[in-house]
Amino acid sequence: MAALLLTTCGITACGIEPKRIETAQTDRATLDQCPRSVTSPGALPTRQTILLADGRQAIEVSEADARENMILSGALVFKRAWTDCRSVVIYVEERDAKLAK
Repeated sequence: MAALLLTTCGITACGIEPKRIETAQTDRATLDQCPRSVTSPGALPTRQTILLADGRQAIEVSEADARENMILSGALVFKRAWTDCRSVVIYVEERDAKLAK
């Protein structure tokens, strides 16, 4: 902690300041390519239950795996869309709306 404090004091004492951007310009062509919604990669496979002799219900391992893989695939599609583009679009659109007021 002391090293961080000394480094910070040393930088400000030398007159070195980080450059600030007064107005950040956003490339509208890039924003126009971003999707406004994210769709599912496919339908969730149906679940067929098997009734066991003792009355319990079960599903086949292959069906469970297929359902889990589709859920994971959907989560990854949404995450990639959000981190690559959508979060930036939402931020810029909200920022523009606030600046327009």
